[in-house]
Amino acid sequence: MKSDFMRITQHSNETITEYEERFARLSRFSTHVVQDESHRARKFSEGLCFEIRRQMSILDNPTFAQVVDGAQRLERIHDEQLRIWEDKKKKRDRNEENSGNGKKPALDAKRRSLCGSGKRQQTESDYIILSKVHT
Repeated sequence: MKSDFMRITQHSNETITEYEERFARLSRFSTHVVQDESHRARKFSEGLCFEIRRQMSILDNPTFAQVVDGAQRLERIHDEQLRIWEDKKKKRDRNEENSGNGKKPALDAKRRSLCGSGKRQQTESDYIILSKVHT
């Protein structure tokens, strides 16, 4: 259990809440690693998937609660953006069916997690959209 905690990272198909629960469960066996709030926040943050960790890096000495909350907000924003894309794709599909041209839309309807191998692959536009959230 202790070595599991030392190597803990967020799985590509794991939500922030699921990662937080696994982190809490394993951290009980490694109290020396998470001696205080700042160590706990840093260890949790280091295990986040790259895209979330990259965007969270703007926070200066966040508390554990701030790291979790910020990561969950990024996850919600990403999910909202995916819903918007999916709605637009459905509308485009309906329009193409009505026009009868039979072309397939360029965007993939499958949804991927923010961390990679979920349901939709990240594109360069994902990074642009997510970076605009912080400006």
